[in-house]
Amino acid sequence: MNKFLSLCAVTTGCLLAAHAQDEPANRRDIVQPAMPKILLEQGIQANVDYGYDAPGTTRFQGKDYARSDASALTIQADWHRPLSPKWFLQANVLSANFYLDTVPNLPVPDDIHTLRFLPGMGYRWNDQWTFTAFGGASLYRFTDLRGDDFGGTGGVLSTWIQDRTHLWTFGLLVEPDSDIPVFPIAGLRWAINEHYTLQAGVPKTRLTYEFNEQWAAYTGLNYSGTIFRTSDTMTIPGTGTAYHDALGSYRDLQMGVGLGCKIVLGLQAEIEGGYSVYRELNYKDVNQRVNFKPSPYVRISVKYRF
Repeated sequence: MNKFLSLCAVTTGCLLAAHAQDEPANRRDIVQPAMPKILLEQGIQANVDYGYDAPGTTRFQGKDYARSDASALTIQADWHRPLSPKWFLQANVLSANFYLDTVPNLPVPDDIHTLRFLPGMGYRWNDQWTFTAFGGASLYRFTDLRGDDFGGTGGVLSTWIQDRTHLWTFGLLVEPDSDIPVFPIAGLRWAINEHYTLQAGVPKTRLTYEFNEQWAAYTGLNYSGTIFRTSDTMTIPGTGTAYHDALGSYRDLQMGVGLGCKIVLGLQAEIEGGYSVYRELNYKDVNQRVNFKPSPYVRISVKYRF
């Protein structure tokens, strides 16, 4: 499980892969007719996502401690502008904010904030293949800034429309501050029939059933997390480890069911519940982990494309 979560830690390129596979405005539109419209039109898509994990027992260095809950607020915007029928520009801005219930004498921060800006350029080779190169920076904290509070990310991404029901995503992500600095990306969106759609990959894998053009239900796995740097005053008595300015990752793997609704044209909302099956803080610089035992979670999300 630790190895799997280490793979999930590389979220930047995977978020782009998930965005490339997002359903068109109407899931009954099968893949091939929808993609050229998405690639040729200028637009902005904004997402606001809030989730809450109920308290779970904290485990550190083989011992159990008090329970800790967590709230997550993610605000994301994706911008797309065509330059010609072949070339386009895109950019992603993400604000990831996590609020944890601290545990005395354990390296559990009050809050984690990361801001990321990731511009890119794409080329639509033909009706089946599209390629994108991207690179940008992340800001790990907002006080007492130094050079190591900034991180870099880069990579390449391609989408392949195999046929009228299968869209594949491939790529490579380079993120030096991650547990795995170089990480391959792969994903699939399969329109099984007019009601069922399978979306497989990271950070989101789900099977969706569309009741009609407005309502849909789904089940699957969802991952959230970020890379961060601790404060320059963070110390944990009795551990013999220096946690101040340490580079770390926060990860949360959730399994649940949800209900989605298209409220008006361009505006969608989701509500979801289930279990946070694996949640951890991984301090890369000092080789230490803090785990939280599984607990229930709820999540609401609003998406608007304009």
